[in-house]
Parts: sequence; structure tokens; C-alpha cells
Amino acid sequence: MTDLIICVTTNLFRIYLISRFIHIFLEDEEKEICGSRLRHMLVYGGFFIVNTVAYLIFHTVWVNIACNLMGIGLIVLTYTRSIKMILFVTCSVCMINMGCSTISILPFVNYKDGVGFNQIYEVIDVFLVLVCELITEKIVDARRKMQGVRNISLGLVPLCSIGMFCMMIYTKSGTETGLVIISVGLIIVNFFYLFFVQYTF
Repeated sequence: MTDLIICVTTNLFRIYLISRFIHIFLEDEEKEICGSRLRHMLVYGGFFIVNTVAYLIFHTVWVNIACNLMGIGLIVLTYTRSIKMILFVTCSVCMINMGCSTISILPFVNYKDGVGFNQIYEVIDVFLVLVCELITEKIVDARRKMQGVRNISLGLVPLCSIGMFCMMIYTKSGTETGLVIISVGLIIVNFFYLFFVQYTF
């Protein structure tokens, strides 16, 4: 019962952090939204329910990734119709969440796909996501005050990061320690990418 309460609470807080991430990148679009607040509440609520239930039933990496990609993508779609921004924000938020989960869980848990674990590690996970959100906010604010350089492909780096992460997990090409180190590296790479990317909406 305690694990269930922690799972629901941390997932709810994670949804809140995801909304903060989205607002960081789509602040201008948010001011021009024509849709209702009710629509956003329904999309966020639906994502929370589906994501929580899917995790509790399956406990698998690919289901979690699929739920996050589709759920966050739908949320971003309610803010903008720009395909490159939808891909960029969705993949960036998913990559940061995946990296934080790897760092907070693998060093302490003998993780097996499809098997649950103590939810106390989810508390560490969402704390790391919060730290990443605050860092991202500072990076984006600093970047918006600078004269940017032209970006080549807005969603390429986070999308490739997700692909690399999935490949390492399912091909067992690295140790748990190696996966943690690589996850830290991918998060840092994405942070630098956020700093240098030019926002051309």
C-alpha cells in the first residue's frame, strides 16, 4: 500500500514537472493558446492515469517509454502545431526523465524488466528531474538573452539519445554502472544542446 501511495504521488509530481518543462520551451505559444483550460486538464489527467496504470501493470521499460512519448507529445500538441517543436520538447523531456530514472534506480536495484521495485527510489528520481528542470530553466533563460547560432535539427540530439539508451538497455551492451555513467553523459549533452540551440518557432 505504501509503494502504491508513493508511486501515485511521485507520478503526479512528475506530471507537474513535465508541465514546467513544457512551459519553459513553449512560453510564447502558451500566451497564444486558443483552446480551453479544461482541454489541458483533461490531457494532463488522462496522461497521469494511463501512465500510472501502465506502470503498475507492466513494469516494463518499453511500455513506459511509449506512454511518455505519446502522452507528452499529446500535451505539447495542445500548445503548438510546430512539428519540430513537438519532437524537440517531447524527446528532450523523455530523455531527461529516462536518464534520471537510470541514475536513481540502477545503482541500487538489481533491475529486471517487468519486475517491480521499492518505490522509494522514485522519490530520488523525481528529485533529480526537479534539479534538471531548474537547470534547464536557467539554461533556456540565459540562451534567450543571447544572439543565437543557427540550429541544424531541433530534435535530432534528444531523439538519438533515446535511441542509444534503448539500444543499451535491450542489447545489454553495458553494465549497470556503465549505463548510469552514459545516462549522466547524455543528460549533459542535451543540456549543452539546449544552450546552443536557436529557437526559431
